[in-house]
Amino acid sequence: MGIVVDKLQKGRRSRHLRTEDKLWIEHHLKYSPGHIDKLYQSFSTAYPYGGIFRKEFTKFFPPGMPTLKFCDHVYRTLDTDGNGYLDFKEFIMANDLIAARTAEDKLRWAFKMFDLDNSGAIDKDEMKSVLKAIYSMVDGNVAGARRNNTEEKAQRHSERLFDFIDVDGDGNLCEQEFLKGCTQDSELMEKLSKIVSDGFPPVSYQSSYY
Repeated sequence: MGIVVDKLQKGRRSRHLRTEDKLWIEHHLKYSPGHIDKLYQSFSTAYPYGGIFRKEFTKFFPPGMPTLKFCDHVYRTLDTDGNGYLDFKEFIMANDLIAARTAEDKLRWAFKMFDLDNSGAIDKDEMKSVLKAIYSMVDGNVAGARRNNTEEKAQRHSERLFDFIDVDGDGNLCEQEFLKGCTQDSELMEKLSKIVSDGFPPVSYQSSYY
């Protein structure tokens, strides 16, 4: 925990959102620059060390097992380095993930998050990131994912699925192709059904930043 706090303390020195993060949020989530600035100011005031810990995140929901399971779902997905907290961009992504209530919504969220070059399509490498995120939601945190060979399984699955979907062989999938192909993959949809079941918000989510 001390190492995490040290990292957050170092992050406190910057009161400005990184340009690349602001542009990413603006492009992917369609927030106006002014709204992003307002959200970031509120977040920085509430969490001056630059991140929100899992324990703090649970306070947005009533106590109990549904909340713990849901927060596990969010942190497994977004705290990819396992440092125990979400920075501003990850927190905004968490809100968008919370809004994704169905399996198809989760797929749309994953496509949007991992269209890394903002091209409106994903390639094989980006597809691997999508599947890795979905596998991680099911297999657990960083340590659990390593135990379950998540990355290796996700890579094999992504290559198989990509080749199945990319019928024209152009090396890219638009969102419609991605959704159509993924919904025909029974193994993937089974995982997504589990994610939807385990990762449903325990109550209507009300964030003070919105």
